[in-house]
Amino acid sequence: PKVGMNMYMIEGLVPYAYMHKWYGHVWNTKLRIPGQETEYAVLERYIGMLERDVKKTGVQFHNVGHGWMFEPFGIHHDCTRKEQEGIDRLTDEQKKHLALIKGERRLKGKSTFYTQFCYSNPETRALLVDYLVQYVQQKPYVDFLHVWLADATDNQCECEECRKKHPSDYYVMMLNELDEKLTALGLDTRIVLIAYVDTLRPPGTERFRNPARFVLLNTIPPSCADETPFAGEVPPYERNNWRESSKDLLLRWHREWCEICAGMPSMLYEYRFYASMFNDLAQMQLSRETYESMKKLRALPVDGSMSDQSARMAMPTSFPMVAMAEALFDRTVDYEQLANDYFRGAYGADGAKCRAYLEKMSELFCVSNLRASVSTSIDDAGVNMVAPEKRSWRDNPDVAKKLAEIPQHIEAFLPVIEQNLRSAIDEAQRLSWIYLRYHAEISRRCAEIYFCGAVGDMESAREKFTELWDYLSEHEMDTHRALDHFLILRNVAAKVEVKLPKYYD
Repeated sequence: PKVGMNMYMIEGLVPYAYMHKWYGHVWNTKLRIPGQETEYAVLERYIGMLERDVKKTGVQFHNVGHGWMFEPFGIHHDCTRKEQEGIDRLTDEQKKHLALIKGERRLKGKSTFYTQFCYSNPETRALLVDYLVQYVQQKPYVDFLHVWLADATDNQCECEECRKKHPSDYYVMMLNELDEKLTALGLDTRIVLIAYVDTLRPPGTERFRNPARFVLLNTIPPSCADETPFAGEVPPYERNNWRESSKDLLLRWHREWCEICAGMPSMLYEYRFYASMFNDLAQMQLSRETYESMKKLRALPVDGSMSDQSARMAMPTSFPMVAMAEALFDRTVDYEQLANDYFRGAYGADGAKCRAYLEKMSELFCVSNLRASVSTSIDDAGVNMVAPEKRSWRDNPDVAKKLAEIPQHIEAFLPVIEQNLRSAIDEAQRLSWIYLRYHAEISRRCAEIYFCGAVGDMESAREKFTELWDYLSEHEMDTHRALDHFLILRNVAAKVEVKLPKYYD
């Protein structure tokens, strides 16, 4: 609500992996205790507190998503020894519900998060549906229940019966069965389905019997709005041979989903504020891109956007989220006025200077080149705004030239920061300047890392990354409310090819 958004989602019954990164001080060289675990029951209690706070704000409460499917077996997805012990105790009767892959019903990647079930089996669907019904009965205050399948690719069941239909058909079949049981109990919880990985391709024959129950969520990149739907012959589905699809084909599938889901609200689900946002440390190119993307969404068509992101992304500013929310609410809002109003409110009389400083920094960091990294992931795919002709930042003299200007650019603006730290009376504005001071040092260190890589000296880049790692660890307690240290470290480490420790050492 603070930035103008109207819903909040907690992914997972208890998003253990995400929460443990903070409570376990994962990757903090000063605070991490080797072998430290976080108690599932403690996090479960914290989630209950968070759920109550979400409901107090009056926003829509969305919940679950991935990571729930082994709960009927009493196994929590928490990545600890207890989860592994539960997996080891699975009986043959329970294993019959798992996807058959290469002749075995087993876990994908040894993880409950990535393992699909045998959705053609009516008993399996009933097992999953009955658990969800029980969950809704226990938590009737959940406004929107996100029923997603397992994450990852190449994990669909290969049994003879599952091969008869596309995964989306069995998905719709299971959702209809869930709707029927909720209706019989008089429960009006909305169900959110997701077009993701295999289910990006719409069902062939199955259709929703009660469309009013459902909301469609699609994971296609927002840049699909610039495409014309694919008009050729759609390639046949190849089970467990996942390949990225072209944007025009994704757009065609999305429009087919919309026809199947006629009358349902629909949203885009994207990742621009998760990991890829750290390719633009100053956030100003990101903010303008976000504003433009939100204005285009009606062309997809979708009714809104849900952002898979860290909540701790206020360094240096919260402007990207404000730009997203304002442009979603009013597509006629003027970017210049929006930016000027934000910076005046956040930084006071020197807000315009701050905006100019950050815009120049976005330019000097060569954002598109940083996105064209040798290391890419699903986090970056959600943004999907990399110009194909852009070269990587590594071994790139043009990028090196711009990166070399960043320390001087920061040094020239430090007196403005220091003056405002001394004179700011408004506490919120003073906090903005405090974060900007930390951001200046982090940006200087990142610029040095990338400069080394841009001139071909990756050994020095890795040495300087270690220095950044120690600096972030030392100051995490001062900045953690505004900066997700785990995600920025992961982003930079991937670029310089530094292997970070496991989450659960």
